[in-house]
Formats: sequence, structure tokens, C-alpha cells
Amino acid sequence: MLEKGNIPKKLAKSLSQLGIFLHILSCAFGIMYFSFPVNSFIFDIFGVILIASWLLNILILLIDDSYLNKSTVIGKKLNRLTYYNIVLFIIGVLLILWGVILTAFILDGLLFVIAFLMIITGFFGIEMISLQLALTTFLNIDSRGVWKFE
Repeated sequence: MLEKGNIPKKLAKSLSQLGIFLHILSCAFGIMYFSFPVNSFIFDIFGVILIASWLLNILILLIDDSYLNKSTVIGKKLNRLTYYNIVLFIIGVLLILWGVILTAFILDGLLFVIAFLMIITGFFGIEMISLQLALTTFLNIDSRGVWKFE
């Protein structure tokens, strides 16, 4: 039986597990997409998984912000990781955006390669930092004193 105080802990653990799975799956689809950029139904599924992983990352950020005890050493490190995640998420989205805009106007040459690298860096940067946050949250969910729902 779940106690009332135990529900946020179970929810945080389940969401972080799902986040780990979705971010790894999104990275695998990203490698496939950047290796073989063709239109396919599989990459439509990839888009849904990508959006779901980003939204799940926002939920993990909200849970960490609400229930994290920021006075402990682990809590401080995890809190810093949430701020790094927010900043790098914004930078990653801007890299993807400017890379797509640049590739729309430039068809070949060095600037096209730079724009393509901007897209790849932004995408995998977001996925890696989000995976790190989900993994760190999952590994520290049972640590005593780190969370306020204990």
C-alpha cells in the first residue's frame, strides 16, 4: 500500500526511469536520423519520442525543484545540475534553431557543415544533459535527507 507521503517519491522514481529510457531511445533515433536522413514513418515516431522526452525532462525539473532539500551536499549538486540543464536546454534549442535557419539559406560549403554541426550539437547536448539529470535523480532518489518527501 502506498502512503500519502510516499506517492511523490514513487512518482519521481517512475518519471526518472521513464526519462532515462526515453532519452536513450531518443539518442538512438537521433543517431539513425543523422546517419540516414530520409523521410520515414519511423522518424515521425522519433519526433513524438523527442517531444515526450523534453516534456518529461521539464516534469523532472519541476519535481526536483519542489521536493529537493537544497541544504544537503547532494541536494546542492542536484540543484546546480537542474540550473545547468535549463541553461543548456535553452542553448541547445537556439543552436538547433539557428542551424536550421542557416541550412535553409546555404546549400553547400563550410557554412552548411557548421550549421549541420550546430544542429547535431544542440540535439545531443540537450539529450545528454537531460539524461544526466534523469539518471542522477534516479540514483539519488533513495538517499536520506536529500528529498523533502521523506
